[in-house]
This record gives sequence, structure tokens and C-alpha cells, in this order.
Amino acid sequence: MSLLAARTQHTLEAERLVRDPSLFKWYAVALLAFVIYAYANEYERRRFDIIAAGLAVWLADWFNEIVNSLVLQASDRAHALPKEAHKASQ
Repeated sequence: MSLLAARTQHTLEAERLVRDPSLFKWYAVALLAFVIYAYANEYERRRFDIIAAGLAVWLADWFNEIVNSLVLQASDRAHALPKEAHKASQ
């Protein structure tokens, strides 16, 4: 087994969709501005526990995405969930 596995058709389609600039939704910019405003507001009030909680959730998502990308590089699947667990979550 090689270190880099061949991509499945579903993975290639997902990569194409993620990288397609015509699918960008501009409301994401407004949501990002709102999040920055909310964090700035909490910083102004010195509520660092709220900021830390938000960053913890964000970093947990980053960790999940990094694990999924490592799984994608090492196998032919784009997610770390076993097939049975994926079916159960639907």
C-alpha cells in the first residue's frame, strides 16, 4: 500500500466543489464580521472565559479537520468515521 492512496470519485467531486469560486456565498463575509464584532465586544468587557470557550470550539474543529486530512492522505476515505458509524448518524 502506498503512502498516498488514490482518491475516490466522491472525494474528487467534493474537492472540486470546495474549490469552485462560483459557489462562494457572500453572506460568509457578514457572518465573519459579526463574529469579529462579538469577540471584540467580549474582549472590551474583559470576558476572557467566553473568548477561550469560542477558541476551544474553533480549535477542536481545526483538530478534526487535520485528522480528516491525514486520513484522506493515508486511505481512500475523506472522513475518519467508520462506514457503520456514518450510516448510523444519518
